[in-house]
Parts: sequence; structure tokens; C-alpha cells
Amino acid sequence: MLALADAGVALPAPAHPAVVVVGADPADTATRLRIATELRAAGLVARADLATRKLGRQLEGAARDGAHLAVIVGDELDLGQVQVRDLPAGTQRLVNLPDLARELTRAHAGHRHGTDAAR
Repeated sequence: MLALADAGVALPAPAHPAVVVVGADPADTATRLRIATELRAAGLVARADLATRKLGRQLEGAARDGAHLAVIVGDELDLGQVQVRDLPAGTQRLVNLPDLARELTRAHAGHRHGTDAAR
């Protein structure tokens, strides 16, 4: 990438993640990374917040990054579920882990990006 920049080639802007995986337990970065890796394998632009900070700060970071959705890993994980929060709307719901990639793909596709959202 540096060689391209030195050659004067314009580099594309980094893509905003569609999904950021955050967690109620700041120390459990391994679970967040595993879930984000599975979502990327399913074709979603996803990242894990690996900072050891409180959930509220992780969610603020996801919103700052321009993500539409946040996957919240919490106590529900013991039951095979996670919370999915629509960051712009502020709503969230439980999703079963086996259905997560499909549900996120559907939710992200239904999100109105850009200026049409105001109509």
C-alpha cells in the first residue's frame, strides 16, 4: 500500500464495518474476535472491538466507526444467543448464534444508507 501511495495511486477509503462485535466482559476479547471472524467468513464487513473497556465505550466506538449494527456478547451467550443492536435506531433484539450471519445480512441489506434514509 505504501508503494502505491508513493507512486501517486489513490488508495480507496477504508470501508466502514457493517457490524462491530462488542462485549459485556471487557476481558473476553477472544470470543468477540471469534464471532467477528465467523461473520467475515460469511461475507459481512465486521470487526471486533478488542479494547478492554466498558460496553458503553465499545458501542460509542462502533457508532463512531460508522457501523450500522453491533453484536453484544453477554450472559445470553451461555444460551447460544447474542444481542444485536441497530445503532442508529437504538433498538436491540436477541438472536440465536446459528442464525446470526443470516440475520445481520438481512438487517444490513434493509438499512437505508446515505441520503435516501431521510425520505
